[in-house]
Amino acid sequence: MTIKALIFDMDGLLLDTERRSLACFLQAAKELNCTVNKDVYLQCIGTNMAQTEQILRAGHDANFPYTQLRQCWDDLYLKEVTTKALPIKAGVIQLLDEAKSRGLTIGLATSTHYQLACVKLKNAELFDYFSHIVAGDHVEKSKPDPQIYLHATQQVNLDVKQCLAFEDSENGVLSAFNAGLNVVQIPDLVEPSTQMQKLGHEIKSSLTQVDLKDYC
Repeated sequence: MTIKALIFDMDGLLLDTERRSLACFLQAAKELNCTVNKDVYLQCIGTNMAQTEQILRAGHDANFPYTQLRQCWDDLYLKEVTTKALPIKAGVIQLLDEAKSRGLTIGLATSTHYQLACVKLKNAELFDYFSHIVAGDHVEKSKPDPQIYLHATQQVNLDVKQCLAFEDSENGVLSAFNAGLNVVQIPDLVEPSTQMQKLGHEIKSSLTQVDLKDYC
């Protein structure tokens, strides 16, 4: 079935935000003088705030100061990402321009809340590429649940097999894959696990390696 829509994740795929988020998380922990597990943090990538809280609390002891850490982390991160344009990942502009020239529908499925996602996209001058945006506060269940991608395909009014998802995180890949979409993974902070590779989806090191002629 021919691909008629591209649906992108945002953080870590289009925008180089995940390293900034991790740095702010570690800085917040330092300021609060609390010990955090980086590997537990990495499990949160691609999820919404509620799922992140669940993962972080489960991965630390009962004295883990999640509420205070979250506030400090958010303050540091929002100052970083709302006041200036974030770096755009390699190949993003070229791929979006090619998709636009081919008349493909371009959508976004991000765990970030809608208002913040719009700010990030506008600061990076990417907002106008997207005809449909489904954000973390538009759905009840976070990635890796397929709900956000099922909602996104409904928004673009296409069969799931006519949609190609681009994701960096394992949580995002599982969300798109279990919704039935074709998936291309561009890993960012975390390389795909052996179990993830068994899904059989495409894995590329950069969006510069994506050729839409292979799908359209």
